[in-house]
Amino acid sequence: MIRFRRLLMFLLLMAIVCGGHAVATETAEPFIKISRRHDGRDTATLLATNNTLADITVFLNVKGTNFTASKNLPLKVVVPGKAEKYEILKLSKKDTGGRWRYNYNYEYGFGDASAQHDITYLYRLPYESGKSYRIAQSFGGKFSHQKGLHYGVDFAMPEGTPVCAAREGEVVAVRSSSDVGGPSARFKDKGNFVYILHPDRSLGVYLHFRKGGVTVAPGAQVKKGQIIGYSGNTGWSQGPHLHFSVHSVLREDEKGKSFPLRFSTSSGAKTYLLEGRSYTAD
Repeated sequence: MIRFRRLLMFLLLMAIVCGGHAVATETAEPFIKISRRHDGRDTATLLATNNTLADITVFLNVKGTNFTASKNLPLKVVVPGKAEKYEILKLSKKDTGGRWRYNYNYEYGFGDASAQHDITYLYRLPYESGKSYRIAQSFGGKFSHQKGLHYGVDFAMPEGTPVCAAREGEVVAVRSSSDVGGPSARFKDKGNFVYILHPDRSLGVYLHFRKGGVTVAPGAQVKKGQIIGYSGNTGWSQGPHLHFSVHSVLREDEKGKSFPLRFSTSSGAKTYLLEGRSYTAD
């Protein structure tokens, strides 16, 4: 009986601490790592380990002297989710009689660069039916929706607002531990997020959840309209809001790519969302 009471007290405490909802499993960092394997004195292989369920596009370059590469450089390659020591490039000495050296550098973005978005798909507004929120920033917004984030949409909403999946898919990465945010780019890596892989291989990106506000975990299959967490003000943010966008590759620069999206509303409209307007979810 004493053990049962202790267990009951522990479960009640966890429900209070967690706000009565499930706590997401944090996606491990670093998300991807490149290593080298020496196959002999004159050959080497570059390998990628992906610690997430998401495909990750790697942009890699190698510089040095007296070497040849098995693929044209610079290289863009998609590393599958949960791949371990995935071979991405082989290097070999060009002149076997001389010395050779090389150095590699890389960048990456979540998503598959070859993904093709279904332009006919009609997205759901990412909040509960009957609720209405203003568009604080839409396509090409001057604050942060440029280049690879061009087709992002920001919904101004109070912290703690339920966030719903705009499209069905598999959760491939989450973060829920941050309580840091601010209006400059130095906060861009501090936001909490949920990434959902859609059936057409595009990547749905939901940003700025409150600390502990993500309620889904990697590997979960979510339905359109399902609550996936609670909005916040973490990361690069001027105020409480939810960012939503869909990508082949998630990056802020010209190496990223986002897609224009149409949404259904309670009025029956099938529309792109305009900055400054408010829309009610159906």
